[in-house]
Formats: sequence, C-alpha cells, structure tokens
Amino acid sequence: MTKQDLEIHESPAVIKHIEILQGIITRMAGNSAACKTWALTIVTGIIALFYNNGFPILLGTIPVVFFFILDSFYLGLESHFRDLHKEFVEKLNVSKLDIRDIYTIKSKRSFRIHLSFVWYGMKSFSTLFYYPPIIVVLVVVLLLCK
Repeated sequence: MTKQDLEIHESPAVIKHIEILQGIITRMAGNSAACKTWALTIVTGIIALFYNNGFPILLGTIPVVFFFILDSFYLGLESHFRDLHKEFVEKLNVSKLDIRDIYTIKSKRSFRIHLSFVWYGMKSFSTLFYYPPIIVVLVVVLLLCK
C-alpha cells in the first residue's frame, strides 16, 4: 500500500462515510426489532382486551400484517445499505474510489429493485418464522372463543 493509498484510507471523509453507512444499517436493524416488539405487544393487548367480549380477534391480524410489511421493508433497506457499504469498501480497496462516492449516500437502483428488497425481507428467517405463527395463535384463540 502506497502512502497515498494510506492517506485515502485514513481520510476523515472516508471514515465518516463508513460510519454513516454503519449507523444507517444499525438503525434499520433497530427498527426491525421494534416492529417485532410492537406487533407482539399490540396482538397481546387485543387478545387480552377482547377475549371474552365477542370482538373479532382476527382484527388483530391487521397490525400483524402491517408490521410484517414494515419489518420486511426495514430488513430490505438494511440489506441494501449493507450492499452500498460493501461496494464502497471494495472501491476503496482497489483504489477506484471517486470523490463523488464519498459525499453521496444515494441508491442508484430502480423502484422495482427496492420492492425486491421488501420481498427479500419477507422471505427472511427473522420475519417468516415470527409473524405467521402470531397469526396462527390468533386463529387458535378465535377458535377457543367460540
């Protein structure tokens, strides 16, 4: 590694750019965890409040589906920003980093590709084995109420 390469790698702008990307990834992971917490809290509240009141417990599936989609969105964004981070570091390592890469955190991907990230999030282990079982529990509770 030359002295110039070392200066670029240790540049405050490069380090800050990497920190920003890591912060975004951390925030998306935190938002995903919060979706799971809120979904379970709301469904538990609905079951507790309306178990004996004859209220359709299946309405509890609405927030579950909403949080499933939102969680998948956050997981997709997290994956997207991990890809941006990886691309940036690869450019940095092969000395193909442009000044515009440092001062821009922007997706160059189409809306269709962003939707595929949501689909990726829906197929993720952390969502696929979390939200559908909640819906199954709601159906079981509904059957027990009748």
